[in-house]
Amino acid sequence: MAVNAEVISKTERFEEIAIVHIDSVHKYALFMAKNENDAKDLVQETYFKAYRFFDKFRENTDCKAWLITILRNTFINMIRHDRRYPQMIYLPEMEDRGTELSGDADPEDAIFGCLFDDDVTAAVNSLPIKYRTVVLLADMEGFS
Repeated sequence: MAVNAEVISKTERFEEIAIVHIDSVHKYALFMAKNENDAKDLVQETYFKAYRFFDKFRENTDCKAWLITILRNTFINMIRHDRRYPQMIYLPEMEDRGTELSGDADPEDAIFGCLFDDDVTAAVNSLPIKYRTVVLLADMEGFS
């Protein structure tokens, strides 16, 4: 019976501390993955890992930063896996459609587009990914 009480309190505590950051985690996942489906997968995997290892989380630390670290590491592992096992799908009937397959506008452009001028957006987009990440996390998410 004590195990169930422990699981319930872990779940309640996780919801209280971690779930409140889901919008920020999703926004960062969208920035990293550049498409909605991969971003949702990253968020799901991030929260799965966070819950699984929630006993390792130190109460007096920044949970949002902890979740972003898990997300970033998950994304890096996903990229490494994709490089080792590339998937290629050939759709001859879609060959002449070109960019129509890409869907809506680039999420990164959407995020920066509503916040910055065209000149600032172009400057941020010209940065290498690691510096763009710093700009996003510092200026948009409030990290130091």
